Parts: sequence; structure tokens; C-alpha cells
Amino acid sequence: MQILIPSFLLVGDNTIKSHHEYVVEIVLNRERWVVMRRYSEFLDQHQKLMTKMPMTPFLINTFPKKRLLQAQNDAQAEQRRERLQTYLRGVVAELLRQPYSNLKNNLNRDLLCEELPLLDPDFNQDKVKRLEYKFEFKKKKIFFFSVRK
Repeated sequence: MQILIPSFLLVGDNTIKSHHEYVVEIVLNRERWVVMRRYSEFLDQHQKLMTKMPMTPFLINTFPKKRLLQAQNDAQAEQRRERLQTYLRGVVAELLRQPYSNLKNNLNRDLLCEELPLLDPDFNQDKVKRLEYKFEFKKKKIFFFSVRK
């Protein structure tokens, strides 16, 4: 099994609303797939994993910190890419060591994506969030509504 984050790209027009997306490449049992993920998706996965399994100090310290209200340049995005790759490889190694993990005996794409939804090509948390928090202004009142596929 191999997990790489070989590159990233800037999405948007280089303003405060732009962000980097990281290319995550997974090779497992002669199967290869690629997903694009934002840092916020890695952060959400990290927070869920912290409640699910014991994290080693190495994994906790490897996960890159969030920078608030600070535009990232390519050098910072490259450092984050390297740390996310190290972190993701460490998480998979840790999952393989866990006694409760199904991955230990039967490492395949479905089980890997079940344990780490971030690696699932059909998982798009950002799109779900945008749909959940749509709002509409009407007569100076705000109406919130949720939309789920």
C-alpha cells in the first residue's frame, strides 16, 4: 500500500476566499485512485480519529496547525503537504496496528475508505457543508434550511 500527496493546487482567484487542495494518491492491491482534499477536510477527519482511536504523540504533533486569517503562499502549502502526507501514512500504519481494525486482516479499498472516509472518492464533505448551510434572505428575515442528497 502506498499513500502519496504529490502536489497541491490553488483554487480560486488568489484572494481571501481561495484555498489549496491537496492531491492524495492511493495505491492498494493493484488499484490506484486519486482524491482532492482541502485542509479543512483533513482537520475534520483528524478530529474524528482523535475520538475513535488513541493517537500517538507523533501523529498529534505531525498534523499541521491551522492558520487563522493568514493567506498561505506556496512554500507554506508545500510544508503542509509534506506534513499531511507523513500524518496520513502514520494514521494508516496506526490503524493497521489497532486490534479492533478490520484492516489488519483484510486490507482493501472498501475497508480503508470506511476507516478513513477522507480517502473515499465519493466523499465530499465540503459540498455537503455548503448545501447544509445555504440561506435565503427574505423580508429582512433569514431562513435557514438543510439540503441533503
